[in-house]
Amino acid sequence: MERKVALQIQHDGKWEQMLEISADCGFRYVSMGFGSSKCFHRDDWQAETEKIRTKLDTLGLRCVMTHAPYYDLRISADFLDEAMETALLRCVKATSILGGEIMAIHPRGYYRDEGPVPENGFYGNGKEVPEESYAHNIKNLRPLVEEAIRCGCRVGVENLPVFPGWAMTFCSHDLVIHKRLIDDLDPAGVCGVWDFGHAYLTHADSAAVLAAFGNRICGTHVHDNDKKGDHHWTPFSGTINWQAEMAALAGNGYAGYLTMELVYDHLYTDTPALREFVRTAYENCCKLEDMMKAYTPQNRL
Repeated sequence: MERKVALQIQHDGKWEQMLEISADCGFRYVSMGFGSSKCFHRDDWQAETEKIRTKLDTLGLRCVMTHAPYYDLRISADFLDEAMETALLRCVKATSILGGEIMAIHPRGYYRDEGPVPENGFYGNGKEVPEESYAHNIKNLRPLVEEAIRCGCRVGVENLPVFPGWAMTFCSHDLVIHKRLIDDLDPAGVCGVWDFGHAYLTHADSAAVLAAFGNRICGTHVHDNDKKGDHHWTPFSGTINWQAEMAALAGNGYAGYLTMELVYDHLYTDTPALREFVRTAYENCCKLEDMMKAYTPQNRL
């Protein structure tokens, strides 16, 4: 039986070692995370992308998704950095080179407060203006979606969390705005990416919110928490009701990958512990896949 489970590998970390460990521990699919954008600020970014692709092929791995570079969430969506926007376009192309289907991306909030507008667009505690967030994200995402269509992949709009203790909100935490961002761009080049940990921090019944998205969701970020922080723990390490979440995902007719987005850089200096962590991640993600496949309308929670 094919296991459609994947692990996100951070390019800024020990990505070659992590790919090797992932393959050894059972993963056949991965996502490549390019959060800092460092790779795409260099002239040799295409050569680096080809290097990753060669490593994947050597290990018998397939990249099914990438995670795009991201702005600090507190930078308002009306502020654009030319180097970052170039990096985002390059990441779309890299997604295609790697064979990925989706480039996950963070939408951004539009912020204002009572003080003067900061030159760098950074708001330490700005108030989001939802309709402006929507409008700016449509404008900012459209060139990426158009590039994705040319490259044969899609931009995956991710749901962001409401962090405990933070007054700021981040656009796609809102069900209505998130759905509109997906629906109002070219369907050939956009879809939704569902982050389970983010949703759990944000909604009283995150499974019910997921169920409302239907077939918009084509990619996932799977991780756990205790509702006290965005911990990115292995599933079953926190308090998410995974039976309910997998039932909702199955009820949407989901046929994509369960992609683990975990924090593991603290284990880089302890290879045996890192290997055990990845093995457990694989086993737990397989358990989630089994839950999803066992779903029927009669046993929905």
